[in-house]
Amino acid sequence: MNLSGEALRYYIQKENINIQNVVVIVDDLNIPFGKIKLRTSGSHGGHNGLKNIEECLSSKEYPRLRCGIGNNSKKANK
Repeated sequence: MNLSGEALRYYIQKENINIQNVVVIVDDLNIPFGKIKLRTSGSHGGHNGLKNIEECLSSKEYPRLRCGIGNNSKKANK
């Protein structure tokens, strides 16, 4: 998952896909369970998968859908 940018770059180049025609879907601990955020561009926000995609594509300009999975661990609630 943290190296997903390599796979995305491979298929974008192989199939000649415009990055604006791709939606990257990721889980996000910082968003409450069941909530989603759709953005056309932005930062990785600490998400290692998005960070790798930015590095591999040399761009932050790609659509992403963040799906909230919440963070209900005891450590997080202290």
